[in-house]
Amino acid sequence: LPLHHSFTSTPSMFDIHSKIFLVVSGYYPPIVGGTSTVIRNLLSAFRTDSYAVVSESPHALDGTHNNAVHEGVRVTRVGARLSWLQHVPYGTNLMRRARFAAIPRIAKIIGQVAHEINAERIIAVHPSWPFFIAALQAHRATGIPLTTYHMDITPQPGASSDQITIDCSGHERDAISSASNRLVLSEALKTVFEQRYGLPFISIPHAISVP
Repeated sequence: LPLHHSFTSTPSMFDIHSKIFLVVSGYYPPIVGGTSTVIRNLLSAFRTDSYAVVSESPHALDGTHNNAVHEGVRVTRVGARLSWLQHVPYGTNLMRRARFAAIPRIAKIIGQVAHEINAERIIAVHPSWPFFIAALQAHRATGIPLTTYHMDITPQPGASSDQITIDCSGHERDAISSASNRLVLSEALKTVFEQRYGLPFISIPHAISVP
């Protein structure tokens, strides 16, 4: 696959040359966030017929990204209209739980899209636990090789009192041990993850152009 010149310094970044791959990311334009921008910019290095994206529905979260999805990209959206819950008592917690409850449905859709495009690799992007966990489940169900891409650090057990975060740390370990390749956003994260898990990680630049 032809890569944009700014990424050729890491030719094995997704280990997907001449392969079709499926990116699973809860954040992707028009959803606002740094992860959306990073994934959009990284994917601009590839032909749009070489990958597809499974992401959260834009109406599930507030805001609109400044950059549009590249023309020709197949994007499958999953999610319910949940942003209104932020304005009711305990709504944020309810919204969070509703997103986690959707994991089996997300995993099923990932498997369907992967089959339709003949995907040879699933790329699971963190943060966004529901989609990251669903990608792991889809990998197990389909046998399609998994690559993880981490843009943040999960607190170590004992460092967080949030039960969902504690539970998710186990899923992170499972995904990392199952992955054929493990990517991180920076050299600093690479050091942290390699020390934590004792496995090799590849640092991929954030791909955001700073004026």
